[in-house]
Amino acid sequence: MDIFLRKELAIGVLAILLVVAGAFFFFGKGDGIVPQEPAGQIQGEEIDLSVISTTTQAGGYTIEPVPVEQVSVPAPDYKTSISFDTSVPADVRIAIQAQQAEVITILSSEPASIDAWLRFATLNKIAGDRGRSIETLIYVTKVWPKDPAAYAGLGDAYRTQGKLTQARVSYTTAVSLAEAAGQKDLANTYRTELNAL
Repeated sequence: MDIFLRKELAIGVLAILLVVAGAFFFFGKGDGIVPQEPAGQIQGEEIDLSVISTTTQAGGYTIEPVPVEQVSVPAPDYKTSISFDTSVPADVRIAIQAQQAEVITILSSEPASIDAWLRFATLNKIAGDRGRSIETLIYVTKVWPKDPAAYAGLGDAYRTQGKLTQARVSYTTAVSLAEAAGQKDLANTYRTELNAL
């Protein structure tokens, strides 16, 4: 019985070795072929793949570069004074204007500061200019489409305007993006806002 098990084990090991060796030769590792250079390099020289156009030796197909259009999104005018709703008290107006001055300074030197854009949208919302807040948040979602906070802010702005369908879409997107980023607590916060609609 012991000899039978050894024979089975030897056959199994031999079969595994044959499969590994076959795979090694099948994929060209053991046939003496020199490994190819990584794509984008020829014998150590880098080439620009965006301008290559080629036809296969068999003439079966042609590969040509496809131009990608860069879409520019116009930024909202953050330098124009914030419009205040008549219900906003004078002391709050002064505080918002001071905050806007800081945002102007930041965005003038760092126009790609998502935090400054979100802050600008929030200032407009507090001032009662929800339209400008929404315009800013839409800009942020186009420039930073994977930022859940921008979509949550947009959902909040739509909710305060009574645009519940748009609010649901924005909050749903915020939940999905937060989950995709592994931010469970943030996703749950946004889900709570969504469920409150």
